[in-house]
Amino acid sequence: MAAKRVVSPEEIVAVLNKALAESAALEGDCRECQVRRVGRVTDEEARQLGRNWNVDMVNGECGGECYDVLVDIAREVGGALDASWS
Repeated sequence: MAAKRVVSPEEIVAVLNKALAESAALEGDCRECQVRRVGRVTDEEARQLGRNWNVDMVNGECGGECYDVLVDIAREVGGALDASWS
């Protein structure tokens, strides 16, 4: 497994938002959904998620298809990027 890059939380938000906007799985208003913030997780959550961050806030009520796509994108991004909280 390749080493993860450690970047700012803002960079992770930008990567997530770009992936959401470009996702072929989303249509219409769902393509406008944006992550506003990622937050820290506990050590136990980090082990379960495979990353040291999780989506903290989105603009809108993500549910159903939007939420499922966001979870998949976060899993993929989290495999490559961890957040630097310093």
